[in-house]
Amino acid sequence: MVRLFLDKIGKIITKNMILTDEDYEVYIYVFEYIFQNIIFWTCAITIGVVCRKVKEMLVFLLVFIPLRKTSGVVHAGTVDVCLLFSVLIYFINIYIPELWNISFTVGKILEITLATMIVILSPVDCANLKLNQERKKKKKIFTGILSIFYTSISTILYFYTETKVTSNIVVCYTTILLLLLIGIEKNKKVLCESNFQRESKKI
Repeated sequence: MVRLFLDKIGKIITKNMILTDEDYEVYIYVFEYIFQNIIFWTCAITIGVVCRKVKEMLVFLLVFIPLRKTSGVVHAGTVDVCLLFSVLIYFINIYIPELWNISFTVGKILEITLATMIVILSPVDCANLKLNQERKKKKKIFTGILSIFYTSISTILYFYTETKVTSNIVVCYTTILLLLLIGIEKNKKVLCESNFQRESKKI
């Protein structure tokens, strides 16, 4: 549905241009990226305000978005699916921390363990963005720096009575780790299908 809308907008904007199919796809990709970000930010802020969870939503967005950019995670097939998936993640990350009555020590152990696993597994590339070894190394370093930064900030805030921030970050790290694992499995499946097609052509 969203793709059809963007396609119509793309045709209107580019109707007087002489474009190859490849150039047109680039235009659509840019429109899709901008539109996606506007929709996702609007949804996130609206959910935060309506549910009276603005602080929790801001913590989630400030941790999730940068880490998602550096670690990779999984990408949905369409904008529609991605939007539904994102809304589900928003609700999980603003409500689950309330149910976690974890101590400081347990919270820090979970944070460090999850952050370490995220750094080890990242970055995960996708069909739209294949990374070379140099870029993978840089993204892994940035993921590590961000993880240390967030864990340090949550530790400082804990002693300023913001004890729930640790729970928020633990849930966010868990979400990112699960998305990384799904992304890795998805890449394996794509690779297997690609190898199968190559072998079939040889036969």
